[in-house]
Amino acid sequence: MAGGGNRVTYDVLGPVAAVGGRPPARARSMLAGWDSPFRQNGGMTDTQAVVFDFYNTLAAPHADDFWSRLPGLVAAAGGEMEGRALEDWERLQPEEHLEHSTSEAAYRAWQARRLEALLEQCGVPRAAHAGIVAEIEDVRYTRLFQVFPDVADVLADLRDRGLMVGICSNWDWDLERHLRHNRIHDLIDFFVCSAIHGHRKPHPAIFATVIDQAGVPAERIVFVGDSLSDDIAGSMRAGLRPVHIARHHACPPDGHDGVACVPDLHGLAALIA
Repeated sequence: MAGGGNRVTYDVLGPVAAVGGRPPARARSMLAGWDSPFRQNGGMTDTQAVVFDFYNTLAAPHADDFWSRLPGLVAAAGGEMEGRALEDWERLQPEEHLEHSTSEAAYRAWQARRLEALLEQCGVPRAAHAGIVAEIEDVRYTRLFQVFPDVADVLADLRDRGLMVGICSNWDWDLERHLRHNRIHDLIDFFVCSAIHGHRKPHPAIFATVIDQAGVPAERIVFVGDSLSDDIAGSMRAGLRPVHIARHHACPPDGHDGVACVPDLHGLAALIA
């Protein structure tokens, strides 16, 4: 999300404008004034569990994702995706969606309705909606994400140390498919997926489930993620020990309110050694 200049990066909420590597003001404001458990406890050597976000933490961005296809599909159908429409659409996805998480079919139907609402907002003729939704769903539900090269070795190392290892991700119903594709499912003790759970990070309910699944006190759980709002602020509020992973940029020293930051998982392994 190094170097100067303007660019677009992705946190769990979708595309977020960033300038010179500095986290967006929205995320910084969520961290301001909160005391980090990392500072309070003077280290992480008493860690009993490590829980990871998935996208951009364990899994690398996909070259052909539905995010990148949508603007072109909208334009080809005669619509226009202005400014922050895609970001706003993703951000407006509610943190609690229990009524839509009763089954995979119910969740997919809800996501299709949300996508149609976006197409309507962008001025796409209704006759084109079904075709665009079908193409997006074909990408969304068949793509396979590859994990970063450091993932398998570090997860195995953490397990060898006797630590509980988990994943908590704002993800579709098929998270386990990606874990099995990358052959890391046997290195994970548990995973919590927002589509199935009915809550998205940073909702406290999904972190409460993480704590329950880990079976250890919250302050003994390290939570690793790339999103300052969903992962870092959310886990901090729940009493976990946050670690920000910044694989694609060098974070400014004032960007985390004292939260530890690592460039990759090897940096995390050293932090809790």
